[in-house]
Amino acid sequence: MLFQTQDHWAFASDYLTPLKQNAKLAGMSEEGIEACLADPAAREKLTQQVEANVKKYNLQSTPTFVINEGAQTIMGAQPLEGFSSVIDPLLTPAADIPAAATEPATTPDATTTPAPEGTPAP
Repeated sequence: MLFQTQDHWAFASDYLTPLKQNAKLAGMSEEGIEACLADPAAREKLTQQVEANVKKYNLQSTPTFVINEGAQTIMGAQPLEGFSSVIDPLLTPAADIPAAATEPATTPDATTTPAPEGTPAP
């Protein structure tokens, strides 16, 4: 939502009004939004996380998508094919999964499970 509405808030002198509207559309209350904006600890934590990830992954542009803890990155807005060319090779086809992992667990039925002691057989 933030990227889709970026032209409404990113370069506006009053960026908070459209950002608050987005937050409301995402389910936040007015009180929740105001509490979030007034929380200096949350702001500091977010700033620290951003700075740490910029260094850790050598981020240089927005958006940048980090895949597998930085094994690969996708920088900038990309078409679906750009993501597919990076992500598809990382996906394991079902044929490579051992059969035991794909078969549902079986539960013994009443005809093969002995009745507890003292219980008459059907």
